[in-house]
Amino acid sequence: MSETIIQARVKEIVVDNRIRQDLGDLTDLQTSIERHGGVLQPIGLTPSMRLVFGGRRLEAARRNGCETIAARVFADFEAGEKAIYAERDENTQKPWTALEMRAMAKRLEELVPRLKAGRPSEN
Repeated sequence: MSETIIQARVKEIVVDNRIRQDLGDLTDLQTSIERHGGVLQPIGLTPSMRLVFGGRRLEAARRNGCETIAARVFADFEAGEKAIYAERDENTQKPWTALEMRAMAKRLEELVPRLKAGRPSEN
């Protein structure tokens, strides 16, 4: 896995087609960002600046008026299986809603045909 850590411009980050819709209460995250002068853990991006994980951190930083945010850019996450697994695996701080869980299962079935056939993924 090839990655680079950068300070990404918040306005340039593309957030689309995300499973997580309910970001929940961001007050504590906003307080932490303010206290520490930024996020403690970088968000994840593709080389084209699409958000892979860290949507709650990104939104809290936006609400705090941050111009940049620490980000890990993954060269091999541009599309497909690795990106969807990263979004799923990173979302552990706030439980998924029932709708988000169904959307994740559907997305995995669409991206990983082996799941439909009952065979485990090779990743």
